[in-house]
Amino acid sequence: MKILNSNPVPATSTTCRLPFRRGIPAGILCLLLAAQPAGAKIWRVNNTAGVAHDYVAIADAVAAAGRGDTIHIEGSVTPYNESVTVDKKLYLFGPGYDLTVNPETQHIKYSAKVSHITFAAGSDSSVLAGVEQIEHTAQLTLTKTAGSTSAGININFPGPTGGSAAWGGATLNIAASNIKVVNCKLNYVKIDNSGSTLKNIDIRKCWFCPGVVLSAANTNAVENLNLINNFFRNDHATSVYRVIDLHAVVKANIGNNTFYGGFKVHAPENCRITNNVFYLIHGRAVDKLTNSVSNEYRGNIANMDQLGGMVNGQNGNTIRTSETNEEGSTVWFSATGGIAMVDKYFIANNTASSPVRQAAVFAGTTGELGMFGGLAPFVLSGLTNIPSVYEIIMPAEVSSDGFEVTVKVKAH
Repeated sequence: MKILNSNPVPATSTTCRLPFRRGIPAGILCLLLAAQPAGAKIWRVNNTAGVAHDYVAIADAVAAAGRGDTIHIEGSVTPYNESVTVDKKLYLFGPGYDLTVNPETQHIKYSAKVSHITFAAGSDSSVLAGVEQIEHTAQLTLTKTAGSTSAGININFPGPTGGSAAWGGATLNIAASNIKVVNCKLNYVKIDNSGSTLKNIDIRKCWFCPGVVLSAANTNAVENLNLINNFFRNDHATSVYRVIDLHAVVKANIGNNTFYGGFKVHAPENCRITNNVFYLIHGRAVDKLTNSVSNEYRGNIANMDQLGGMVNGQNGNTIRTSETNEEGSTVWFSATGGIAMVDKYFIANNTASSPVRQAAVFAGTTGELGMFGGLAPFVLSGLTNIPSVYEIIMPAEVSSDGFEVTVKVKAH
């Protein structure tokens, strides 16, 4: 592309309103967003000093937006530490997370860290994608590597560990139907059915560490809760951590997820539990996968036998109890140097002897089980389906008669 002068590309255009990431030419984005519904607006939120924006705070953008509008929460070194209530249909997009870890993510490497978000009555059909919840103050990052003699590193924090402690960190509260949460890095999600029956809640391709999805103890039903292609990790060694805690009124599809570390999928009844990977690390707390045998178990693989109604060899399920340590899990997964806190390490080992791939064949599924399997696999770094500029190359010197700039854009 030829830049005719040295002035920066404006954040907005007279032909297409573009509250997008810095450095993206307006003309390119107009083409990419041609499918935007007529009349809908796109709002740009950025709390970085000196950067053009529509709003500094997410809550202000939500208040100003009309039904069906899109809000882009841009990456920043400063978290968006605020409570946001969404009471209308909106599309909220962030840039993804862990953007320095994987190649060709975003030119700007900051994620959009958010705190408390509630989808309240009136927000039906909203979408949240590509954001990262602010870490709890007591959360630790694991850096254990292969060959380590350490007994393990624990993540200890107040939360739903089966005890009475209350969660004190960022919360995503869903109290409306037809909500989609995709490609996010989350700690805590609450399905709040206290006000009415909820339907069609999709939580897909999200990274939970530590993390929980739980439903409130209410009589209103939750119909068609989909927990698909997610990752759940916990390293609590002293208490059973309920990574999924559902009540009997919740009917869920729990499919193509990867569970790693210590965990408990608690109290689902009449749910479908299919094509998941359950890898327990020796020494981590765990309990039975579920207390009910009313669930349908198909095509799962696990390295433990405390699995309620899941039986080895039946309905394509595979149970292997020989691998239970972190270094040995590289037989299952593609990690080198131990399993770190990086999503790409949990792709199934690509060798013919990979238990995850062998189990997929046994289950009648091509490819692999877990988060990177299925029709819409997990996406590295939480990148959304909005094409992203991942590299901008400019000359060291420029002249007044123009200069060449290379902009690399990739769709995910």
